[in-house]
Amino acid sequence: MERYAVFFDLDGTLLTTDKRVTERNRRALELAHSRGAYIVPTTGRIYDGMPDAVRELPFIDYAITVNGAEVYDVRARKALRREEISAARALEIFDIMEEFDCIYDCYAKGWGYMQREHYEKADEYVIEQHMRKMVKSVRTPVDDIRRYVASHFESVQKMQMFFRELKENERASEQLRITLKDECITSSIRGNLEINSARANKGEGMKFLCEYLGVPIENSVAFGDGSNDMTMIMAAGTGVAMGNAIDEVKRAAKLVTAENDEDGVALALEKLFR
Repeated sequence: MERYAVFFDLDGTLLTTDKRVTERNRRALELAHSRGAYIVPTTGRIYDGMPDAVRELPFIDYAITVNGAEVYDVRARKALRREEISAARALEIFDIMEEFDCIYDCYAKGWGYMQREHYEKADEYVIEQHMRKMVKSVRTPVDDIRRYVASHFESVQKMQMFFRELKENERASEQLRITLKDECITSSIRGNLEINSARANKGEGMKFLCEYLGVPIENSVAFGDGSNDMTMIMAAGTGVAMGNAIDEVKRAAKLVTAENDEDGVALALEKLFR
């Protein structure tokens, strides 16, 4: 049987606005798997931050997490690939983040950490209502995040900023793309910025896993909606933009499907694997 791989973002893509996996999307993923496709969640979240409805799908063997900073073997419970930001560099970036009206955090060793005073302001700064609970549930508040990172980690997987004002988000995005030459700046939801190692992106994670599994890249399908999905949309054999995707993703994609609240993933998979 010829092998395929289906890669899909979660928020704004597979998941509905209220963070559900619809029955039609679940059945479509099962269909693709039955046709010989690996089914690979590809997300900015840490693995433990993925919804149970995704992690409990019986045909999920691999996941690309933290925007490509980790390629994870679910069954063996081990990382196959890591691309992270050194702790020393993270401390420099924290200082740069202080120039903006935002709250910020980092992921390290599969968990999130946030300055306590920022954690307490999450409801004010996280614009997306359905993300507020998740932000708090997968982050530990600490009194001094710089000291905590310096004393506990050699590197971090991702750093993230949340803005209560979109104009400040835009200002920070423009400035950080100039200032941070060795990092990748993306966004996955309205009002946030995500900072990864330049070598950590979904496209590189996808290419690594395809080679590892022996899947020709032309046999890959990738679904996404945000700027952190661009690299995999461009690298995939078939890049699919959601109907709710940003214009940049739609222009890069080979196909545009329906929105995430309209079973867009299922609609495309039903045609590709019929």
